[in-house]
Amino acid sequence: MSKLPPHSAEYYTTALVFGGGGGGCHLAYAYLTKQQETVSVSDKYTMVREGYTEFMVVDNKARHFNVNTSLWYWKWDAAEEWAAIRPGETLHFTYYGVRVPWAGLFPNVIRVARERMA
Repeated sequence: MSKLPPHSAEYYTTALVFGGGGGGCHLAYAYLTKQQETVSVSDKYTMVREGYTEFMVVDNKARHFNVNTSLWYWKWDAAEEWAAIRPGETLHFTYYGVRVPWAGLFPNVIRVARERMA
C-alpha cells in the first residue's frame, strides 16, 4: 500500500479500516470526515448489498453518495429523505466519509437541504 499524506480523508479511512474498527473508530471517522457541499443531482438508485437496501444518489460529477441512517447523527429518515430527492435538483448535502472503491465505501449523506445551510 502506498503512503498517504497525514490528515487526508483517505489517510483516516485507511487507518480506520486497517487500524481496528469498532464503534469508537467509526464515530471518529463520521466526525473527522464531515463536510457540507452543494450538489447537482443527476440520478438516484437503490442497490441491495448483504441483504440491506442502500439508497444512492449520483451527482453531476459522477460521484455516488449513500443516503442512510446514522446512529452518530441520530438520523432515521433516510428512505423518506431519498424518496424526496429528484434528479435535476440542486441540493445542499451534509455528509461524512469518502469513496473507497476497493472497500465498497461511499460518502454518507446525513442531511439534505433545499436552501443553503449556514
